[in-house]
Amino acid sequence: MSEYTPIYQKPYTEGFVNAPPYKTPITAEIMDAYDNAIKCIENYLQENPIQSGAGNSIDLSNGTVEAVLKTMTAKSSISMGRKEGTQTGFASVAAGSSVTASGWAAHAEGEDAQALGQASHAEGSGVKAEKSYSHAEGRYTQAKSTAAHAEGFSTKAEGNYAHAEGYYTIASGENSHTEGYETKAQSSCSHAEGSYTIASGQYAHAEGRSTAASGESQHVQGRYNIEDTEGKYAHIVGNGQQEEHANAHTLDWEGNAWFAGTLECSGLVLTDTADSTKRYLVQITGGQLAVSDITEEAV
Repeated sequence: MSEYTPIYQKPYTEGFVNAPPYKTPITAEIMDAYDNAIKCIENYLQENPIQSGAGNSIDLSNGTVEAVLKTMTAKSSISMGRKEGTQTGFASVAAGSSVTASGWAAHAEGEDAQALGQASHAEGSGVKAEKSYSHAEGRYTQAKSTAAHAEGFSTKAEGNYAHAEGYYTIASGENSHTEGYETKAQSSCSHAEGSYTIASGQYAHAEGRSTAASGESQHVQGRYNIEDTEGKYAHIVGNGQQEEHANAHTLDWEGNAWFAGTLECSGLVLTDTADSTKRYLVQITGGQLAVSDITEEAV
């Protein structure tokens, strides 16, 4: 509410006295002053409605107050449904039902939401933002580390700066990211998406269904691949089943590729093993094998 500056001054400092004697006459100037003062007060009240309540606070806990605040200012915190017995963070906001905003400049809203870290934000139901600058939203999500972000249902962002989204996903590596259904990103900068995928290698990426990327910088896609525990392959395509894991394709770090099935193409370019500068195109033409030297074309 804006401040009001009084403008009315009493015409007689000691007040009026009854006539006679006529020591305090009622003049037109005095009556006009009354009119102007009353008009100013009414204009101010019309522009700045006053809420019910005592002292310097407004109590909204016992129902709806039928008035509109043009401006609301709080010096330390705002509480609307803050959980009893919890710490009130300086400059925090708690709004909803049984919410906790104990961190400095924290914001909690919803039902049983907890914003515990400095400048953290929790919104939804049963969510918890534990560390500084963390953010938890949705239902039963947990942002457990600095600047971590958890959203969806029962997701956990456990690594610093990690992001977990979806359903029961866990991003435990620093800077890691999970999405989908029960996926896990366990190492730094790893990424798991899809369903039941696990990216345990640093910088690894697992996608699809029940794939595992355990090698550093490894990419795995498909379903139920054979896990590469030695980090031999850069890329794996799984084609297994839950009972028996298998690979359809692998590519190692030397550039050697392997396929479980056949490879169909119109020709192959081969390099001479005795002289790597020579290249040959191998094709089938009219049922006959044809080999052409394409070394000069490469130059």
